[in-house]
Amino acid sequence: MNRKVKLTHKKRPPLVRSPSLSTIQSGNKPKKSVRFRDSGSLEDVRLFLKSEMPIACQSDPTCSIQYVYHLRHLNWPSVRHHEGGLAVCVENIQFDASDLIGTCQVANLAYEKKINIRYSFDDWSTCHEVQADYKESIIDTWDRFSFKIKCHPFVRHLDFAVQYLVSGREFWDNNKQQNYQLDITTNAQIMNEEDDESSSSSSEDEPVDILWPTHTPVCFDQRKTSSNELLQQQQQIILL
Repeated sequence: MNRKVKLTHKKRPPLVRSPSLSTIQSGNKPKKSVRFRDSGSLEDVRLFLKSEMPIACQSDPTCSIQYVYHLRHLNWPSVRHHEGGLAVCVENIQFDASDLIGTCQVANLAYEKKINIRYSFDDWSTCHEVQADYKESIIDTWDRFSFKIKCHPFVRHLDFAVQYLVSGREFWDNNKQQNYQLDITTNAQIMNEEDDESSSSSSEDEPVDILWPTHTPVCFDQRKTSSNELLQQQQQIILL
């Protein structure tokens, strides 16, 4: 006679994960906290593009960003080297907003003349040119030209020289083959309408950054040339 056997399965006890060693060790140690110095003794610095607007200005419609530029002349001579007999000579240079405005004087050897400013922001890895514009006649034998070099807030250094083309001849003022060198620093300031009004009213009293007095050079040839000799050379060029 067959007997039925009933099979029963015992339930396994649930698995309990034991705490790890790191948990046990961390439970025995007190928690550490990090404290910073008060915000009054810290300084936050952030560089932003000219097209960007800081959060502080976004909430204030009267707020604006003003860049203040400063020039440092590195290798500029104390006097202009017109005594060496240059036909072209850098006169002065200064900032107007974000543009560098300069003037130069050239000997009036012919009516048709061209003055180029060759400059570089990266130590001549790349270079650019801008043409100077006629500004005024100083005397019959000399003309003054002005030029503009556009700068952006992240420019730090500038090298430049002046080229003078006239009657098939070429003259340079390159600071005795050293070029004119300038260091540029820029400060970004957050301004409101009241600050803009006060700065505009006081800017008229601030001195401009003129390097040299604007007297006329004496000569342009490789030797000292009198005014009569200069006029004779001009007449010879015109006859040619």
